[in-house]
Amino acid sequence: MKTKLDAMSLQVMNPFLQENEVYVNFEYEKLSEYEVKFFLFSYVGKNQYEYRFCLKMVYIVDFENWKIDDEDTMIQEGIQSMIPSLTDFIITIDTLVKERRH
Repeated sequence: MKTKLDAMSLQVMNPFLQENEVYVNFEYEKLSEYEVKFFLFSYVGKNQYEYRFCLKMVYIVDFENWKIDDEDTMIQEGIQSMIPSLTDFIITIDTLVKERRH
């Protein structure tokens, strides 16, 4: 399985918000038998309406020769493949946003 970051954007809402909850919503689109595009919306702050920043990311997951029949498994495996880079981005951006407010 190959996971590729296809696009990313950042929206800072309230850099002074102190809460540190992370909310992730996602949608997906099956591109082919083996490829799925995931759209992730990650909100860091109080909730998805009051946040320090929102990180919007698009990943393309190539399941290579694994034909996607079971959508639940596909979603689980796809999300698991994105978590490491998503976590790194959130930590890095949160540090930068917090530094900016000082």
